[in-house]
Parts: sequence; structure tokens; C-alpha cells
Amino acid sequence: MERAVFSRAFKTPMAYLPQDNLKKGDMWTLALDIGYSGVKGMSPNSTFCFPSFAREQDKSIIGNPTSTDILYKDEAGKQWIVGPLAQSLLRDNDTTDSHTTLYERNRYFSQMFLVLARVGMAFGLRRNVYGGPKDPKNIFFQTGLPPAYLNADSPLLIDALEGRHVFSVKIGQDDWEKHNIMITSDRINILEQPMGAVFSASKTDDGTTVNGPNGKPIVNDRILVLDGGFGTLDAISIFNRLVEDNMNSFSDLGMKAVIGLLSEKLLKQHGVEVSIHAMQKALEEGNVIKTNKRSRTQEILPIEDLLKACNKTICENAMNRIDAAYDYLSSHRYLLLAGGTCAAWRPLITQRYSKMTSLSIISADQNDRLGPVFSNVRGYYLFRVLMSDK
Repeated sequence: MERAVFSRAFKTPMAYLPQDNLKKGDMWTLALDIGYSGVKGMSPNSTFCFPSFAREQDKSIIGNPTSTDILYKDEAGKQWIVGPLAQSLLRDNDTTDSHTTLYERNRYFSQMFLVLARVGMAFGLRRNVYGGPKDPKNIFFQTGLPPAYLNADSPLLIDALEGRHVFSVKIGQDDWEKHNIMITSDRINILEQPMGAVFSASKTDDGTTVNGPNGKPIVNDRILVLDGGFGTLDAISIFNRLVEDNMNSFSDLGMKAVIGLLSEKLLKQHGVEVSIHAMQKALEEGNVIKTNKRSRTQEILPIEDLLKACNKTICENAMNRIDAAYDYLSSHRYLLLAGGTCAAWRPLITQRYSKMTSLSIISADQNDRLGPVFSNVRGYYLFRVLMSDK
């Protein structure tokens, strides 16, 4: 059991947390981070996350539903399973879904992306003990994109999200809930993803600005933001409130690179084939099963040591790129780490810069108890709520 603790930190969580989040007036802010590994969201009454995977399913589902089951049905009655249930149907060497559909930029107009976005809407509009939206016309969507893609991809993302969305979602043991949502382009805003981390690290839950270790807001100093996601490692440099032009998005240095290297090593060293999107089960259990088809025997292979080695390799590659792009952080006062990937890298990064006495390493989730997975979406949400009266 203990050997699986490390690998579980790399697994995409499933969570729905009813919360009385900051809000202003009647506007129902719905912040969504539709990532490659997970859809994260925050609304006035909840914070949530579910794995970014869905499969069209026309077969019957037997047994009692679990709390993590998510079913989606479009206007024509076509049904999909979403999140953990969809992932549980994957076989180790599954290649049904293309790499482009799952992990590339041009996924905005794929059916899976639409399903994931709509299920995110359903979670964010779900009523609970803290209420629900009073008027669908007052919904405002806040999201983000890697800085290198912001200008080119924002029109595509808006095009994918705007319009009328008619669909039904069933979550856990709840009944089917039908949605009829109209989204106009003027009710969608898109930020650079790392700016979500900056807001999250700068604000308490009530929107109050907190000071950094030097007694002033971190944005008033020299800060390098590293946002490690599944698909990309994004970086933004801020000098005394000025966002510099040298923003970077490294598409080969996210968690996908770590899991991809693990997949390669498992195949090369042990002859076990596990595709990237089918790796969640192995991360949960901390091992893979090697089957000898000739002798019909099986061997349980722990993955912790191999995963640690892959994680270290990709982290070192990433930080070498960061050092080269930002002059070895010699001019920065803060290194702000955001996202699940940077959370997994933090011990390695802290050790790497341990002798740089003028550099403080801080986390984007320092003002909340949600954890690094929610840093960006929490920042998106607080940004939009605090900007709602401007």
C-alpha cells in the first residue's frame, strides 16, 4: 500500500466539494480549466474535478451506480460515460482514441472536448446546500490557455463554447438533470493560465490580497511563475507588476512527458505495454501486471522506482530549459510553482535552488486547502468575481 502513495500523487482526482465561495451580486461565475488530464472547476457553490476522458457508450451499465459515475446524453439521445468510469474500461494497450483527440491543441471541435466542457458546466451549475444559479442569463464563463497559445487559440475556444448547449447529465446516484444553456461570446473570458496561479497565490478566499515573505504583494516584486500541467509547462515572468514579453509554453515538458517516459521504460525494460491514457489504474495501484502468455503466469511489477526516475529526468530537462530562458533565475525574487506537475517536482526544484539565498520558492495553493490541482481554476474564479464590478 505504501509503495502506491507516490504514484497516486500523479493520478487525476475525482472530487466534488460543496463550498460557499466568494460571489458578488447575481452573477454566477463558472471557472473551468479543461485540461488534458482533468477538468477542474469552481462556481459560487462548489469546487470540483474529474478526469478528462469520455467514451461513447451504447451498452447497458449493470449494478448500482457509484458516487464517481458520470453519464452524459446529448440532445439526440447519444450517451457517453465520463471520468473514472470511462477510464476503468481502458485496457493497458488501448489505442482507440487518437493522440490528437486527447492531447493536442486542435481538440476544441472534437466530440470528446464538447462532452467534457458540458459536463464541467453541469457540475458548476449543480444545486447543493449553498444554492444554485437563479437566472441562466447571469452565467459567466472564465477559463484560460497556455500563454503561447492565447492569441491564436482564444477564438477557437470561444467558438467551441459559445452557442446553445442542450444535454443531460447524471452524476452518481442522482437523477438525470437536463440543461439548456445559451452562451454568448461576451460572457466568456480567457486568461493566460499562469495568471490564474498568480491570483490564487495572491488572494485569500474572501478576495483579500496577501503579502509575500518580504511584506508586500508578490506581484510587486520579481516573480517567475511556473505552471506545470499535463500537456505543457508554462512560464511567465513578472517584474514589479509588469508582465514581461518572454512567456513560454513548453509542450514536451508536462506530466504527459513523465507518463510517456514511464510507458516507454515499461515496454523496453519489462515488455509491458501501457498507453499514456490507460496509465491511471497503474498509478492508483502502484504497479502493473506482466502476463506470460505462453506459461499463463503473471508477475506484479511495482512502478514507484521507475516513475521516480522518469519524474526526475523530465524535471531536470524542464529546469534546464527554464534556466536557459530566464538567466538561471538570477534576477527573480520568487519562484511560484503551480499545477500538479510542479507539485510533484517541488522537492527536486527546492533542492536544485537550495543555495540561491535570494530566491524564495512558494506554491500557488498557499492561501487555500484545495491543493495544487485547483490553483489555476481558483485564480480564474477569484479574478472574474473581483473584476465583475469593473
